[in-house]
Amino acid sequence: MIAAETVMLFKLTAGIRTHIKVRVAEWALGTILFNFGWILLLPAQTFDGPSYAGMARVAPEGVWGLACLIVGAARLVALFINGTRRRTPHVRAIMAFLSCFFWLQISLCFLQAGTVPTGLAVYPVLLALDIFNLFRASSDARLSDEVARNGRA
Repeated sequence: MIAAETVMLFKLTAGIRTHIKVRVAEWALGTILFNFGWILLLPAQTFDGPSYAGMARVAPEGVWGLACLIVGAARLVALFINGTRRRTPHVRAIMAFLSCFFWLQISLCFLQAGTVPTGLAVYPVLLALDIFNLFRASSDARLSDEVARNGRA
C-alpha cells in the first residue's frame, strides 16, 4: 500500500515539475482567487469601501469569499493532479471558465462603482489571462480526447 502511495506522490510531483512553467499563470490566478476569498472571509469588512458597493449588491461579502475560496482551492487541486488523469485538461478548462466568471463580475462591479478604483487596472487583466488559459486548457482537452480516441498513450 505504501509503495502505491509513493508512486502516486512521485507521479503528482513529477507532473507539477513538468508543467509548472507552462501553467504558471493558472497557478497564479488560482492562488489569487483563493487569497481573494480568504481575505473576504477575514473579520475586517472589505465591502465597506465604495468600490465594493456593486459586489455587495450581488451577494454578501461572506458569500463572495466562500465562493472564491472554494473555486480557487478546486483550481489549485486540479493543477496539482494535472497530467495524472486524462480528464484533467477538461477540469482545468472548467476552472478557468469559473475563474473568468469571478474576474468579470468583479471588474463589472468595480466599473459601476462610480469611482476609479485601482482594481480596474488589475481585474480585467486577470480576466484576459484566464480567457487565454481557458482556450489553452480547451485545446489540451481536445488533444487529450483525440489521443484517447486514437488509442495512443
